Amino acid sequence: MIPAWMRISLLIACWFCFIEASAQSTFVQARERLLNNAAVQRGQVSWSFRDIASGQELDAHQSNKLMVPASVLKTFTTALALTKLQGTFAFETKVLVKGKIKRSSLRGDLMVIGSGDPSFGSGLAGSMPGDSVLAQISRMLSEAGIERIVGDLVIDPFAFPYDHRVISPSWIWEDLGNYYGAGAFGLNWRNNEFTVTIEPAKNHDNSCRIASVSNWAKHLELVNKINSAYDTEEDVYLFSAPFASKVFLSGIVKRRGETFTERGALPDPPLAFGLELKEYLETHGVKVDGDVKIAAAETSNAQVWKVFRSPDLRALVSEVNQNSNNLFAECLGKKLGYA
Repeated sequence: MIPAWMRISLLIACWFCFIEASAQSTFVQARERLLNNAAVQRGQVSWSFRDIASGQELDAHQSNKLMVPASVLKTFTTALALTKLQGTFAFETKVLVKGKIKRSSLRGDLMVIGSGDPSFGSGLAGSMPGDSVLAQISRMLSEAGIERIVGDLVIDPFAFPYDHRVISPSWIWEDLGNYYGAGAFGLNWRNNEFTVTIEPAKNHDNSCRIASVSNWAKHLELVNKINSAYDTEEDVYLFSAPFASKVFLSGIVKRRGETFTERGALPDPPLAFGLELKEYLETHGVKVDGDVKIAAAETSNAQVWKVFRSPDLRALVSEVNQNSNNLFAECLGKKLGYA
């Protein structure tokens, strides 16, 4: 007679075999459904599943085929960021004041130093939206009794290189001016993008009209080259480059179609931030005598008055992985590289 403990052990072993067989059956069914999908059959798919501990290949399909990985590569960046920077890491954007306050005037500079935070002013991943950032800086000055800045607004984006390296040299021209091709700067602003609202023409000509543009992009010169056609799908691209002052809009839209919005990449987010901050302060009672200057901040004898912290790394990673946010991924990659 088989002892009770042995019968129980055999039952447990049989149960695990059943679960494993059931899981294998489910996987095989899912595998067949995927490979028989019409869309997959017209495209390309490959995989290689391996046991992490042993390295044994568990299943593969065209695993030697060279594929374009596209946004899947973002998971490598975010995994490395979580490993090297830790989940509680956060970027900091600091607001400093240099000079003396006399008779309601700051006789010196207001400085903002970035650290590469991709979420600054974006409202994404739980971050503070741009209008709230501007309001907090304005309130900070108001509470200090400052009604005038007899100096400059100094914007320091030099946590990352502020030159041709804000984008990869391998990116294509068609991408650069659009929101998904935005460069990664040491100070980013409003997801480094702006919107343009376009009103299609009523006639078959080039008279499509730009109805509006984001307030923080009004310093840009928009060159409208959008055509209209009788029967076509919307196909509009924005063309510009880092640090450019002109943005070209090109493409074709449907004649008498509905008004629509396109998203473009800010060519120079630190400058866009500085210009918007100056305008905001002046419309809220703080006169700025000087200019917006992109320069390395002279922090000796300066005081940190405010620190804007990004959401923690886990929230930033979630934005990358869930929404495939290119800018967030680029900034995490640069932070890892320059750290």
